[in-house]
Amino acid sequence: MMQYWHECRIKYETQDEQGKLKRVSEAYLVDAMTYTEVEARILKEQGNNMSGEYVISNIKRIRLAEVLPDPVNEDDPWFTLRYSMISVDEVSGKEKKKNYSSVIQADSCEKAIKRFDEYMNGSVSDYDILAVSRSVIVSCYKMQTDATITAQIESAE
Repeated sequence: MMQYWHECRIKYETQDEQGKLKRVSEAYLVDAMTYTEVEARILKEQGNNMSGEYVISNIKRIRLAEVLPDPVNEDDPWFTLRYSMISVDEVSGKEKKKNYSSVIQADSCEKAIKRFDEYMNGSVSDYDILAVSRSVIVSCYKMQTDATITAQIESAE
């Protein structure tokens, strides 16, 4: 199944540690087919954290080759890793470079690179990491597949 990732920016009010309301603007990564689905999913996921008015200020589709969440440390920040892969054109025999972007959850740039290298281990293509930077993404909401939903139902029984 093809994934369509969207960066969704939402502005809302939330309570800080002292109990005061403060206005925040955050970016989320949402796996969804349409903009309407992005809105519905972000409101479902973030609805309990918001109080008062909210504004979805921007939704944009982004092209990502991989999204690698950290299953152990879900609070770690997200990093954007840009890389190029070298492939050989079968017809002409020439090498071609194509650039890709991935989003990786890790607690540092170094660990993001390490996780990416582990993910790419065994790849038949050579790749060069071009840049790694901390992303503005706060959290990632991946679409649940039927198998994931079935497993959740079975574990609840």
